[in-house]
Amino acid sequence: MGKRNQRTSDVTHIEMRTVGGAALFSQPVLAGKLIDGLKWSCEHRGLRIYDYIILPDRLLIIGKTAWGNLDDVIHSYRDFSSKAVMRTLHGLNPVSEISGLMTIIMDSPQNRNSMLPQIWDRELIRNHLYSQEDIDRLSQNIANIPVKMGWVDQPEHYKLSSACPSHPLEGWILEAVDRWR
Repeated sequence: MGKRNQRTSDVTHIEMRTVGGAALFSQPVLAGKLIDGLKWSCEHRGLRIYDYIILPDRLLIIGKTAWGNLDDVIHSYRDFSSKAVMRTLHGLNPVSEISGLMTIIMDSPQNRNSMLPQIWDRELIRNHLYSQEDIDRLSQNIANIPVKMGWVDQPEHYKLSSACPSHPLEGWILEAVDRWR
């Protein structure tokens, strides 16, 4: 394989789904916990994000690491964000609408007998992206998810996406440019 493929293959599409399909991140306070964790991972663990979107039941990222191992970074991010979301859920009013999400999480098969329940499904979807065309195509597909779902008319109107000019990770997103062409 040529040098170009070895370098661009570092770019990876990652999809993390919540257990039981819980729509946790439709709640701004819980989506904020994901954002905080992503910023921390960028600053302290070398995560480099080219595109992302936070959907009610999942997080999709196109990225890589500047240093270290991507698996280690994602593992620590999943642990951090899971603990932060669970702490927040525990602190909410038990009769609130959000408290029903705790039941979905605790009733999932992977959490039934767990001392440390996780918000993330064990299965992590990962795909290496080998060309700029792959990156561009997937980036466009990710940005258009809220449009296809009928939530917004234009990708840039969905605030929890790198397609939005004023998204919460503004300043932390890098442009995926294939310099090895």
